[in-house]
Amino acid sequence: MMETLEYDDIHMDEIVKRYKEAVTQIDDIIAHMNNMLSSILTLYQGQAENEIVPETFSKIIEHLELLKLCYFNTGLFVTDTKYTLAYLDSVQTAVLNYFSPKED
Repeated sequence: MMETLEYDDIHMDEIVKRYKEAVTQIDDIIAHMNNMLSSILTLYQGQAENEIVPETFSKIIEHLELLKLCYFNTGLFVTDTKYTLAYLDSVQTAVLNYFSPKED
């Protein structure tokens, strides 16, 4: 007998929702980082002002953008997986119904 993979649409939708929330939170963090950089550049005067501070913030924001992209793509993967599993489930059901003994 064939084993079936059971999945839960509601659970998978909740996972996608949380990834979308994480993307939104990272957008907020990036906005705060940009505001903080602007404030530091306005208020701070020192040797690190021209290179070290902007480069540091730029690198942090670059990593946040990468993390955001990872969350976004993982959310898409979960959505695609949900639809693929639903499709395969319907195909399996159709095949099993076709080959099952007909009752009169």
